[in-house]
Amino acid sequence: MPPQVFYDCRFIADGTHDITCGDSSCVQHCQEAAAKWTEDLPERFAFVQADAQHPVTFCDSTDGRTSIGGSTTFCGQQSFSSNVVAVTLRVTFSDGPQRGQQRDADIVVNQAFNSRFTPGLFRAVVEHELGHVLGLDHPDQCGRDANVLMRSAFRFPEGDPCFVGAPTADDVNGAVMIYAAAGPAPTATPAPGPLCGDVNGDGSVTIDDADQVLAAAAGLPTCEAAPDQCDVDGTGVVDVVDAANVQRRAFGLPGASVCP
Repeated sequence: MPPQVFYDCRFIADGTHDITCGDSSCVQHCQEAAAKWTEDLPERFAFVQADAQHPVTFCDSTDGRTSIGGSTTFCGQQSFSSNVVAVTLRVTFSDGPQRGQQRDADIVVNQAFNSRFTPGLFRAVVEHELGHVLGLDHPDQCGRDANVLMRSAFRFPEGDPCFVGAPTADDVNGAVMIYAAAGPAPTATPAPGPLCGDVNGDGSVTIDDADQVLAAAAGLPTCEAAPDQCDVDGTGVVDVVDAANVQRRAFGLPGASVCP
């Protein structure tokens, strides 16, 4: 199973962390943004909607899940600057074997932009912040500027043909670098069966095996422990022909081999 994060967009309409996005389907647009990333990263990562078994608390930095809602502060802390549309607060392990790995992320959208959102712009903002949840940063702040979703600011306004309203190929490739494909579980290789003619069970066919088959052909109980390995020609009787076949196999020559 690929890595997954439970998220909850319903805070957007809970009466406290509301976001006005230009129509009445803000929660749905938020869910569509998460679904887009999941669609673009098959077998690599999945955003999963919260349910009763996997609840999400708003701005809980300890639950390992992602809340998405509006506020005028960063999870009750620092106030938004006037030009900041949204913030993703990421928490990483500070020590131990997982040091530096992300353990939680929550998204807060600046409620000051409520009157300026359109459905398309709002969805693009959420998709951008979910990119941070995935572990992506702003390329233009790391010396690699490009017109991509993860840019720190939109280069073109909504309505312009160059407006980026969804993850681009470069955005997706960045996530692919982080998350390896989760292929099907490896199929177990069945243990090899007994070697035809290996009467003593030592893993090889030798002269000793041929001698035991010959003794069985003479009526001695040498093959009682492995009768199927003695009747190498499948006639139902252990005889000198079986002994000869086992002897040939012991010397690397072709011999009868119809053992189960």
